[in-house]
Order: sequence, then structure tokens, then C-alpha cells
Amino acid sequence: MPRINTRTGAGTSQDNDEVPNPPPMPPSMADAITALVYATAENARLLREMAQNQQAPHPNHGRRNNGNDETTYIDFTDTRPPVFSKAEEPLEADDWLRTMEQKFELIRCTEIQKPRFAAQQLRGAAGAWWANLVAVQPAGHQITWMEFKDAFRAHYIPDGVMTMKLEEFLALKQGEHPVMHYVGRFNHLSQYAIQYVNTDRKKNHFMRGLNTKLQTMMATCGNATYHETVNIAIAL
Repeated sequence: MPRINTRTGAGTSQDNDEVPNPPPMPPSMADAITALVYATAENARLLREMAQNQQAPHPNHGRRNNGNDETTYIDFTDTRPPVFSKAEEPLEADDWLRTMEQKFELIRCTEIQKPRFAAQQLRGAAGAWWANLVAVQPAGHQITWMEFKDAFRAHYIPDGVMTMKLEEFLALKQGEHPVMHYVGRFNHLSQYAIQYVNTDRKKNHFMRGLNTKLQTMMATCGNATYHETVNIAIAL
């Protein structure tokens, strides 16, 4: 009789050693899509963080006042305030003051900080004016913004000059000058006479300054606006 091999355990063990493990099952389509979506979202998050880190200001530069921190001079210079050295016309000084106040509205300044910050924008003779103003103050006195404005206006925008400009506007006539020359002078001097150039009053003052010939030709322009009146005068 043939011999029966009873070493089934050994044979089975040898067979298992020779057969390799099956490869892992590929992920389903749903699993693959989920992994792709997760990777895309993670990449987007990392990119946002990198962009924020690059745009974040240095802790000691460009810092904006949040209600708790004191406003710094860097906060003020970040608003790009203009410098001032002299004024050929009084309105140039007035424009500079108005611009300063607009800049101060962007940050939280005290009434003591405002003149100190504004003084840093003064150059040349204007800087010397500020030094003299500080020198005549009582010991320990800190100049307020209102005091700065009053002193600045008194020096650069004296009432006498403003009155002279107003009288020049009221007496302005076209004479033998071209209309364009008259229009330029009228618009410039009207800045010193705001109370005389409101609505239709501006047109009336303009008409009265034209030469007699143009006034006669434009007698029928009573319903025209100021700008229409100017255009008609130039065309005529």
C-alpha cells in the first residue's frame, strides 16, 4: 500500500511561505475624490497663511492705533502728510492746515500730539517760525493744536491780506483783457470771497465784471448757470 504523508502541517507551512501576499485593494473612486479634496483645501489654507505672514507689518512699524496703544509718529507719517515751507498765496497755508486736519482724522491723536506731528512737516522759514513759537512759551507749557492753528493763521494768513484779496475780487473788471484771463482771475480771487460766490451770486458778480460790449450781448442769458455763462462769454 502506498504510504500516506501525514506531515500536512509542514507541507502547508511550506506552501504558505512560497505564496506572496495579495496586493492591497485599490481605493474606491469616492475615497480618491475625498483625499484630493482634502489635499486641495489644505494647500489653500497653507497659501493663505503664507500670504498673511508676508503682508503682516512689522510689530514696530506701521502700527495702527486700536484704542489701547498710543498713536506714534510712524502712524502719522504713514498717512503721507505734506510738508510746508512757505506760501506764495495765503490760501496755500490754509490748504496745508486743512490737509493736516484731514490726516489727523485717520488716526487717534491728542491735542498735544497734533502740533508736534505737524511741526515735523515744517521746513525752512516755517521751521524757524515754529522754533520761535516754542521759545516764547512759558516754561512747561505744551502747545495745543488750537494754539498752533491760531498762531499759524496769524503769521501766514493775516486778516489784512484776506481783506485785501476780498477787495481785489469785488473790484475785478475784465477791461481790455481776454475773457480767459478774466475767468482765471475771477476763479482765483473768488476763493477769498466765498460768501459772494454762492449759487447765482457768483454768476452775477462774473457778469458785472465783463466789459460793456459783452454784457450787452449776454443780456438774454439770465437763465443760464454760472458755467454756461462762462462758456457763452468765451464763445462770444
